Amino acid sequence: MSGSRATRYYAASATATMRRHVTDKLLYFECCELGRFRGGSVTSYDLMAIGSSLCPSLLGLNEFKTKFAREVTHVAPDRDYPIRKAFYRSLVVARKAVVRLRDLRRARPASRLEVARPAVAHS
Repeated sequence: MSGSRATRYYAASATATMRRHVTDKLLYFECCELGRFRGGSVTSYDLMAIGSSLCPSLLGLNEFKTKFAREVTHVAPDRDYPIRKAFYRSLVVARKAVVRLRDLRRARPASRLEVARPAVAHS
């Protein structure tokens, strides 16, 4: 919270929780409490990002987040502007390496004991 503005940085729920609208109820409760907080001085509650053509992976958030707002406020997206280009380049390379290692770990079995053996037909 800062002055009359409150911000909710993250919100997520499991599928079963979504079906019961638990997160909706929690957010409604938060809004009511923020309205009472400090004598009603909180007048704005920012739920942060929603999907757009710039970030279609967030489109799933739109249904949830827009049911609590009369209007959507569009803001310019953040951009990285590297000042120390060599350092930034090393971070990009390191990130790609981490992603590759994670993918390799997921692709291979944890041990030989966990590998399923094919069934042998006896005649």
